Amino acid sequence: MLIRIVGTSPDTDTLLSRVQASLEELGLLSHTTVELYDTPEYREQMKITSLPALCIEEESINFRDMIFEGVTPEQTELTSLFISLFGGETDKKSWCGTCSTGGGCETCSSC
Repeated sequence: MLIRIVGTSPDTDTLLSRVQASLEELGLLSHTTVELYDTPEYREQMKITSLPALCIEEESINFRDMIFEGVTPEQTELTSLFISLFGGETDKKSWCGTCSTGGGCETCSSC
């Protein structure tokens, strides 16, 4: 999955850091590409009118959408968003990511 953070302001950098921290917390950072990406063409394609914006793309299912724009959510809100997008429970034990939990999630053979 590709997550694109659109914009060039300090809020954009804050959003990037929070997205990366949320994905790391869930053990998903190594399975996701996160990048800053900002071109006039991309803004037009995604109908972005205010910054920063967060877009998600998944080429394997031809999915591409702007998730939000003009806000910088807190890390806890982003974590909840990624749980809803990737599935799973709010209990981190359901997230394995090849055992970033340190073992004990009981969802894979590594535990």
